[in-house]
Amino acid sequence: MLAAPAGTAPIAARESLSNLVMSTIRSARRTLHFAGAFWNPVGFEQLNQWLLPAMQTRSVEVMYYLNHPDEPRLRQMLDEQIRVSAQAGRTEVRWFTGVAPRMQHVKFAIADGTAGYLGTAILTSWGLADGHVEAGVELTAHQASRLVAFFADLENAGVFRRERPSS
Repeated sequence: MLAAPAGTAPIAARESLSNLVMSTIRSARRTLHFAGAFWNPVGFEQLNQWLLPAMQTRSVEVMYYLNHPDEPRLRQMLDEQIRVSAQAGRTEVRWFTGVAPRMQHVKFAIADGTAGYLGTAILTSWGLADGHVEAGVELTAHQASRLVAFFADLENAGVFRRERPSS
């Protein structure tokens, strides 16, 4: 799947990275797992167009794997998204526990542990729409379930925790 700045390279709808993420969210019946190294408010607005209805109408549970940002503005933005998501339905957050410059750098969206997206695109307005040149793949059921299990293993090892690391 692909994304590029508007007008630079033709991308068919079936090749669109944002369409893959949207269809992943729309296909979810039980769970959605998201990871991204960076986020922005416009990207959350785009995701929420598909995410909040899934949570509200199908009771889809959401799990975010997040880095702990040092900058107060970024913490506030993540807190706002977590609040919005929690108002829509069950929302879980796992915080990366490593010390900078280490980070959780994987970018994915996985529905029900059986389908999803994995790639270079951060799930922001730049990655999903027309800002960055990005590429990703549609995950098979085995790949999606393995990635969810991998992150559960990382949580069990203490790499991700429910509590946000202190600033």
